[in-house]
Amino acid sequence: MRTVKLPLRCIIIMALLCGMASADLTDVPLVWNPVNNSYNVSAATIAGYGAHKFKIMPFSDLRKDKKEIGRNIEHGQLKLVTTKDDAGRWCADCLKRDIQTLRTDIG
Repeated sequence: MRTVKLPLRCIIIMALLCGMASADLTDVPLVWNPVNNSYNVSAATIAGYGAHKFKIMPFSDLRKDKKEIGRNIEHGQLKLVTTKDDAGRWCADCLKRDIQTLRTDIG
């Protein structure tokens, strides 16, 4: 019985310590998460897109602090959320990928 209690205590202590640790909000990778289903289009729409060639121009990130992507104000403390990703390049790449799913030519 004693051997069962010691590991259980360790697990409980570790769970409590992990729960109290704050999430790291620096260098968060950007994730593409569309809120609507842009791929649910008709065959006629896809055929219409296929007749055209698209060129995605670079996105310009005009923000003062290009690393800051948000602010977390939980628990009354302001914590900056930052990323190492290039937001402009990331937006253009995601848009290209979405358009390519419609089987169109991108130059």
